Amino acid sequence: MSLSNNPTRQEVLNFVVTAMRKQGKLSYTVTTDGKNCKYRSEDGCKCPVGHIIPDEHYLPIFEGKRIFAIIDILENTMLNFLTNIQYCHDNNHVTTLAEFEYRLRELAMVSNLEYPELQPEAIQ
Repeated sequence: MSLSNNPTRQEVLNFVVTAMRKQGKLSYTVTTDGKNCKYRSEDGCKCPVGHIIPDEHYLPIFEGKRIFAIIDILENTMLNFLTNIQYCHDNNHVTTLAEFEYRLRELAMVSNLEYPELQPEAIQ
């Protein structure tokens, strides 16, 4: 599963929702300070933006940095949208996939995008 070159915000949303549903859980590491979101966690999970970063471009030094600090090739509108997706995952005290989807559904609504309905065959 991968994105096309120059995807639309709708394509990014669809991709992220499908990838996260298939994964079935969020990507984080538990520390003494709580949960820290990770692009790639030790158990192989990826955060929503982590799914967009091709494996051959991922570097461990990305961890702890915002998307705008590691990707400078995106146009501003897409970068802003990815930052908002990252915020839905990282900054809303989200602890379950259902909570993340709730936040992402709100983002889709204010962005005038259609939220992908659950397709059982897509998550198997």
